[in-house]
Amino acid sequence: MINYSHQKLDILKERRKVNNVKKFTYKSIKNNRRKGYFLGLVIAGLSFISCGLFSIHTFKRHAYKKVLLVDVKEYNDLKKTYSDILQQTKTIYNTNKNISQGIIGMKSGSILMTEIKNILPKTIQLKYINSTKDKFELTGISTQPNALDSINALQIKLSNSLLFNSNSVFLTKAWGGKQKDNKTNQLEDILNFNMVAKFNYPSSKIILEKFNRLGSFGLVRRTQLLKDEGLIK
Repeated sequence: MINYSHQKLDILKERRKVNNVKKFTYKSIKNNRRKGYFLGLVIAGLSFISCGLFSIHTFKRHAYKKVLLVDVKEYNDLKKTYSDILQQTKTIYNTNKNISQGIIGMKSGSILMTEIKNILPKTIQLKYINSTKDKFELTGISTQPNALDSINALQIKLSNSLLFNSNSVFLTKAWGGKQKDNKTNQLEDILNFNMVAKFNYPSSKIILEKFNRLGSFGLVRRTQLLKDEGLIK
């Protein structure tokens, strides 16, 4: 009778010998358990250290974020204050500039009428003059047969005038008509016209030269004062 149990043990023994595997004993199992415990403790320790470092890093980031929020708030407050001051400064400057333009009298009646009188052709008669903040408008008539030439001459003189922007003088309307001549009591052909222009704002040097030439010495003193105060260039 063959002993199969003994044969199985022999086969297992041969397999361990072939695979170079030692037989497990209580001591080897205990050693393996110790190694497992040690390896587990190492992994747990590394995990704990990693979590600790991550927590410290997160805490520092939150603290830095709080500091940044305070800095951002201070920056926004300073920016708002600066914007308010800048806006107030611009408002004050624009107000002073408008006041200075009114004081120097660039569009005052005496200066404007003197200039128009100097450049108006003798063949043109003015019917209407109006000036606003930036715009000048006039309506007049010119006798034929050279009415259009006279109107063109007036337009050129207005363009060359210090008081007006050279690129803003336009003849907006012209239409024919008749008018009674006071000398002959006969009807004569005329050309009605309407012309507009925008006022010019030259430098103080040019303004002073113009006012001196026109004899407006009061405006010369006021303009010089505004220049000294830095309200005009």
